[in-house]
Amino acid sequence: MGRNLLIFAAHDRIHGGAYLPWADIVQVGPPRLHAKFAILQFRNETTGKIISRAIVTSANLTKGGLTRNREIVVWEDANSESGAPSLASTLLQELRFLRKETKLSTRDDVITVLGRNLPKSGSKGLVHSTIDQRTPLLPSLDSIGAADDIVIVTPAFAGESSSGPVEALRPLISANTKVLIYADAPSLEDTSRSVSYSIPFSSGVLEGFRGVANDIDLLGVPRFVTQEQRGNLIERRLHAKMIAVVHGTAVRAFVGSANLTSPALNGDNRELIVEVQTSRDTLDKFLKGLDARRHSGSVSVPRTTTPSSNVEPLPELQARFEIDYEQRASSSKWHGTLFLEWDKHRPPSRVEYPPQQCELLAEQRFVLFESQSHLTVYFGDKKG
Repeated sequence: MGRNLLIFAAHDRIHGGAYLPWADIVQVGPPRLHAKFAILQFRNETTGKIISRAIVTSANLTKGGLTRNREIVVWEDANSESGAPSLASTLLQELRFLRKETKLSTRDDVITVLGRNLPKSGSKGLVHSTIDQRTPLLPSLDSIGAADDIVIVTPAFAGESSSGPVEALRPLISANTKVLIYADAPSLEDTSRSVSYSIPFSSGVLEGFRGVANDIDLLGVPRFVTQEQRGNLIERRLHAKMIAVVHGTAVRAFVGSANLTSPALNGDNRELIVEVQTSRDTLDKFLKGLDARRHSGSVSVPRTTTPSSNVEPLPELQARFEIDYEQRASSSKWHGTLFLEWDKHRPPSRVEYPPQQCELLAEQRFVLFESQSHLTVYFGDKKG
């Protein structure tokens, strides 16, 4: 392919966007790809050695995921001259599987180049994945034994009557286990100390834990507003995903893409998590940073998706921006050509991309700005 950036993405999550001459974006079919990980390879300017940085995270490759949401990330650097097992080598095996499944060429592609500068062996047992198999995501939990505490950090996506997440974690729970769940609380002000507020969460999951655990606490993580350099106010919501198993002062934390849902934990999605061994003291410091409030109010139905057959179709318009080849990826603006395609039976009247605008031409020279992430399309006098 001859490019230095390769992105695998779920086939139903690619909705156009800028054409990047230095990148290849490959669609991956069902089961749904929900894993979020990366390998970055670069040369140390001081030593000249090639460094491979492995990243496992909860963040999507979106502006929200990379700059706004409250996410969690685990990363590890591997030296090209070290023979020690590395997280990057383990993740490379997952990428090779996706390459094979999507029938990409192996000749001098990004994955082949990455492999030339990595140890042959990976970090065995630390990565748990359902990318290539439909099995429970977590390792054999019977060998871990019942936990003193289970700490869960998650957005609220589980179905209202779901009990699958509880069943997946059941081997860890005894009559003495306490479960603490930290969840996004959009209605909770970050300056409030009230415990009576509504929070979106599955009542089925809560009731399931209450039926098997000694105690369960639901804690709301407030959204807070920060100001960007350009003066825009942004709301930061919890999107981190972690399950921490506590035995005394020892903690095994599973961090990555998996929400507290049945599809994530039971293998219906393609997920990837990494196991981190840490201390209770470190875990407590992390949780303190969430500034959570114990919840005693009501729970509302979590956000659900609407089947596509029930959604009014969008107007038939596609916009593609092809960046000129001489432009640099590190820039904050790029010159290129905007290509527009539209339904001849319902044509738009104009497109605005401040400070630029254009009438409906098939091709239009534009400057794409990193800080301006969307077009406004007008159909007559209405925005689309």
